[in-house]
Amino acid sequence: MTNIIGKKVKRVDAYEKVTGKAIYGDDIKLVDMLHAAARYTDIPVGKIKNIDYSEAEKIQGVVKIAQYKDIPGQTRLGPIRSDQYAIVDDEVFFSGDVIAVVAAKTKEIALKAVDLIHVE
Repeated sequence: MTNIIGKKVKRVDAYEKVTGKAIYGDDIKLVDMLHAAARYTDIPVGKIKNIDYSEAEKIQGVVKIAQYKDIPGQTRLGPIRSDQYAIVDDEVFFSGDVIAVVAAKTKEIALKAVDLIHVE
């Protein structure tokens, strides 16, 4: 094991970042690539009574809106124990819970559609 505390460590990506040549995930473009955006909850905890996707689905360029029911098999995940839902069903457990994920032809369309998903 190498001890680096108190020593200078050369950053292998420094030159690319400083010169603007570094490639980030957002820079990658693929043929027929879809862009995703998540619709997060507006409350820290509670029950979902209704989700209205109708306005979001009407936007041209929206390919799919993934919901809880679209996840096959294991619906929970977590680094230590599987106690967190990838997409919640009818109950919100914390303010970072995902209610739906929109896949669209552009990032802007995905973000617009997410804003049009209404949750009661």
